[in-house]
Amino acid sequence: WSCEDDLVLPDNQNIEMRGKGGKGNGNGGNNGGGNNGGGGGGITVTMTDLGTFSGGSVSYAYGVDVDAFTNDVWVVGDADLANDERHGFLWKLSEGVMHDLGYLHQEQPYSSARDIIAPNSTFPEGIIAGYSSSLIPPYHSSEAATWTADPVSEPTSVNPSNSVNSNAYAINSLGDLAGSRVDTCGYIDLGYGPCTEDSPGGVGNSIWSAFMWENTGTGYNYHDLGHFWRWSHGLGINTDRVAVGYSEYTEDPYQRRAFRWENGVLDMIPGLEDEFSEAWDINDYGEIVGWMHVPNPRGFIYTEDDQGQWSVLELPTLGKSTYARSISESGYVTGQSFYKNSVYHAFLWRDDIGMLDLAKLSGIKGNYDSYAYGVADDLLDPKKVYVAGYLCTTSMNCNPHATLWTITFP
Repeated sequence: WSCEDDLVLPDNQNIEMRGKGGKGNGNGGNNGGGNNGGGGGGITVTMTDLGTFSGGSVSYAYGVDVDAFTNDVWVVGDADLANDERHGFLWKLSEGVMHDLGYLHQEQPYSSARDIIAPNSTFPEGIIAGYSSSLIPPYHSSEAATWTADPVSEPTSVNPSNSVNSNAYAINSLGDLAGSRVDTCGYIDLGYGPCTEDSPGGVGNSIWSAFMWENTGTGYNYHDLGHFWRWSHGLGINTDRVAVGYSEYTEDPYQRRAFRWENGVLDMIPGLEDEFSEAWDINDYGEIVGWMHVPNPRGFIYTEDDQGQWSVLELPTLGKSTYARSISESGYVTGQSFYKNSVYHAFLWRDDIGMLDLAKLSGIKGNYDSYAYGVADDLLDPKKVYVAGYLCTTSMNCNPHATLWTITFP
């Protein structure tokens, strides 16, 4: 395809390519390991276009998990409809069909699914986390919401009390949620009290505060995670109930810091105290991924070395900048990296495989952006990994389609 062409892939089209070259190590050339591709050694990348809702044109995938009973792959995200509404969806590899997750309020028919626990022994119906339309004044914006996945339910609002906005971005295997909310304080004309120095978002209106919903089995205990300066957002949580995200650090908008929250204490991540940074995910081992630096962002992983020392490692790039978005339990990291010609490519990285360019290994040619937001390990085959994101199907205005990459190692 040339850069002016549209990328034409039928719904659920699989493209299989085998990488060429040796193991990636962060320092290789254009056709093998390292910054520009990696792969090699018989690595197989299968790309599946999840399509759109009937009459819609765009879709985005954010979360992926594997069914503990069937080993089926479950993907969540959102997609538009012919009437310009945007709804969350659930898609299963075994079916190849988008299930519409609906919305909370007809007056604002919008929802987005951001993460999922596929069915398992603890939650045999599975749980989807995200947000949907809200009628709460003054913004009428969003309320954090959950759905059961099997069978698919209508959304249930989990908007915390005293909140005018809330979003859930992540869910762990205990059913806890991480996200953010806007406190009601300061909205005097709506009957709420003034903000104080102890208010979750600080003094002032419309301040987002990172938030955790602790699943009790019958409801949630709510935890405001705090902030370094004013606002903060929670983006990831593991089964130790350690949450990660980022917070404004000073009045300067370029001075945000990645954070790690545990047992009521909000801390900067060691090694990133002086870096503009955002933490996006944490696995059950405690490894954290995100990105740091301005103006050329670099992905990072906060991990433990062979001597038991924890530190921040900078990830390689496919060209200039890298954003790490998600990490699996076995340590696979995904996100997107600047490739060339102002184009981003989805990637998969682990120290032993190097940097894999998922777009190139899928056979995509031309200036088509691709982005990855979720990664999950296969439960039966340790050599198989799943990545969820989206691929631009046109080079000019993107027209994204939700995408699942299946990576199989030899």
